[in-house]
Amino acid sequence: MHALEPHTLRKLLYSLHQSLDGSGAQKDDFWENRIVPFIRDVWPKESAKNDPQTGQMFARIVLTMGHRMEDALTVTRTYLGGDPSEILYELSDSELPRTDPSGCLELLFRMARPTDSWSKDELSKVLEAIVGSDPSLAHDDRYHELRAA
Repeated sequence: MHALEPHTLRKLLYSLHQSLDGSGAQKDDFWENRIVPFIRDVWPKESAKNDPQTGQMFARIVLTMGHRMEDALTVTRTYLGGDPSEILYELSDSELPRTDPSGCLELLFRMARPTDSWSKDELSKVLEAIVGSDPSLAHDDRYHELRAA
């Protein structure tokens, strides 16, 4: 694994994500017995192997595990990153900001800050949904840093 180039690792991660997404009723089992051990024991820890596109793929895995977002964040936290535009779009069309506002805030905080105005508008929309669901998060430093982005 450590000898593989980042683009090859991304392809592997994409395949894992597709398998997880298509695992249906076995999603939790696949997560616990395949994905978590793979990330924990096999995935390269060197930062050079984990570029922004890899960080986005890890964010997609977190979204796929939305019902267990906190667990997914714990496992993938150090690998998250990249342009949040697509993730923001998916979050704005989902119930996750309302069902797991803290997890969504953490996910967004771990990603790069948006650079285009559309993404900033989507970020504001998602942040409002987050604090609408859990008003205490309006006092969270991560929330304030993201609002200032």
